Amino acid sequence: MEKLAVHSATQRLVVLMLCVFTATQLRADLLDSAKALGVYRPGQPSAVIVNNREIAVLRTNVFANAPEQRAHAAIERIQKILKTAYTGNVTHRAYGDGQLIEVDGTPVFFLSPADVDLESGQTHAQLVRQTVERLRLTLQELRELSDPTMLLWALLWSAGYLIGWLAVIRLIFMLKKRSHHWINVKVAEKVEQTKIGGIVRGTASHTIFTVVDRSVTTVAWLCVMIATYGWVTITLEQFPVTRSWGEGMAQSVLDAGTWVVTGMLSALPGLATVLVIVAVTRILIKVVGYVLERVQDGEYELPWVDRDTIAPTKRIITLVLWIFALAFAYPYLPGSSSEAFKGVSVLVGLMISFGTTGVVGQAASGFILMYSRIIRIGEYVVIGDHKGTVQRIGFFNTIITTPYRETVTIPNSVILSSTVVNSTRLSETGLVASTNVTIGYDTPWRLVHEMLITAATRTPGVDSDPAPFVSQTALDDFFVEYRLTFNIIDRTARRATMSALLGNIQDVFNENGQQIMSPHYLTDPQAPKVVPPDKWDPPMVSS
Repeated sequence: MEKLAVHSATQRLVVLMLCVFTATQLRADLLDSAKALGVYRPGQPSAVIVNNREIAVLRTNVFANAPEQRAHAAIERIQKILKTAYTGNVTHRAYGDGQLIEVDGTPVFFLSPADVDLESGQTHAQLVRQTVERLRLTLQELRELSDPTMLLWALLWSAGYLIGWLAVIRLIFMLKKRSHHWINVKVAEKVEQTKIGGIVRGTASHTIFTVVDRSVTTVAWLCVMIATYGWVTITLEQFPVTRSWGEGMAQSVLDAGTWVVTGMLSALPGLATVLVIVAVTRILIKVVGYVLERVQDGEYELPWVDRDTIAPTKRIITLVLWIFALAFAYPYLPGSSSEAFKGVSVLVGLMISFGTTGVVGQAASGFILMYSRIIRIGEYVVIGDHKGTVQRIGFFNTIITTPYRETVTIPNSVILSSTVVNSTRLSETGLVASTNVTIGYDTPWRLVHEMLITAATRTPGVDSDPAPFVSQTALDDFFVEYRLTFNIIDRTARRATMSALLGNIQDVFNENGQQIMSPHYLTDPQAPKVVPPDKWDPPMVSS
C-alpha cells in the first residue's frame, strides 16, 4: 500500500509539471499567434488622464479592447486604488512583449510596443519610464490634495504672489509715467537744438509727442502682459489640481522660445549666404556705377553706351543684378521651402503679372524714349499742347517745366504717340524760337521784314549770331502771314524774352504807322488792295 501511494503521488507530480509546462507553452503560443493574427491593431488614440494630468496615450487595440476602453478601464482601476490606503509605489514588470504598470502590486494597465508614438522617435522603454514617472507624480499630487496643510500653504503662497504681482504692475506704471516725462523732455531739447527747432510746431510737434506716448504705453502694457502671464503660471502650479495647467503654460513659453532660438540658429548659415550674395551684388553695382560715371565725365569711352543714356543704363544694370541676386538668395532664405512661403511667392507673382501689365508697357516706352534720344534733359520741346524744358526722363513718365513755372508730367507712351517739336537740338547754343504776325496786303512785305528784324535787334536776350530772319509762310485770302525766327541766348529766359520781343514789335509798327491787323471784308473793295511799285522799297527804319 505504501509503494502504491508513493507511485500515485509521483504520477500526480509529473502530471502537474506537464500541465504547468503545457500552460506556459500554450500562453507563449497564444501570444505568438496573437501577433501573427494582428491583435495589436492601430486604433484611435485615447489618453489616460487623472487629476488633469496626462499619464499615457494608448494607441492600439489589444485583442478586442480598443484604446478608449483600455484608457477608461485604467482610470477606473486608479480611482479604486485612490479609495484605499495606498502608498503610491509605482512599478512595472514584463508581461508578454509589453510592460504591465502596477501601483502597490496591483495591475493598472498594459503598455504594448504598439502604443509607442513612432513620429516622436521614442522607444518602448522610454515610454514605460515616462509613464511610471507621470503616474507617480499624479499620485503624489492627489495625496497633497487631501492634505489640508499643503492646501493652506498653497493659498498663502498664492496670496503672496498676488501681492507681488500688484506691486510689479504699480511699479511698471510708475516707470511708464516717469519715462514718458523724461523722454518728452529729451525730445523737446533735441528739437530745440536742431535746425528744425523753429519749424517743428503745432501739428508736427504734437505728432512727435504722440508717437513717443504710444511707444511708451505699448512697452508698458507688454511688460504688464509678461508679468501677468508669469503670475498666473506660478499660481496655477501651487495647487495639485491646476499644476499641470501651469506647467503646460510654462512649457509652451519654453517651447516657443526654444523654437525661435533653434530656428534662428538653423537659419544662420542661410542668412550668412544671403549676406554674402547681397555684399557681392552691392560691390558689382558700385563698380558698374564707377565705370559709367567715368564714361559720363568723358574719361572712358564705351562703344555701346552714350553719355545721354548713362542714367537709364545704370538703372537697368542695377535692376538686373538685384533680380539675379534675389534668384540666387531665394533658396537660402529662412522658410523658403515651406508651403506658406511658396504660396505667398505664387500670389505675389500673380499680383505682379496682372497688376503691372500697363506698367510694363510704360517702362518699355521709357526705355525706347531714353535710348532713341528723341528728347534730352534741358531741351525745350513742344509735346502736343505742352511746351517747356525737359527736367526729367523716367521709366514711366517725363517731366517738363513750362515758361510759366508749371510742372507738367507726361506719360512716356503719350510722348511716343505724339508729335514732338525740339527747339534746342539744332541750336548749338541757346534756344530757337519764333513768332507769327498777319498783315494785310496793302502793307509792303519788305517793310514788314525790316520792322520785324528791327524789333528783334532791339530785344535783349535775342542772339545776333545766327541773325534773326523773316519768312512769309502763307498768302491767305485777306492777309499775309509772316514768321520771325530767332535764337534766344538764355534758355531759361524764354518767357521774358518773348514778352519783350512782342512789345518791341508793337512799338516798331506804331513808329512806322502800320497797324497789326488781319482785315476781313463783307464786300469787295472799290480799289484793289495792292502796293504801288514806288512804295515797294521801304524807307529806312530806325533801329
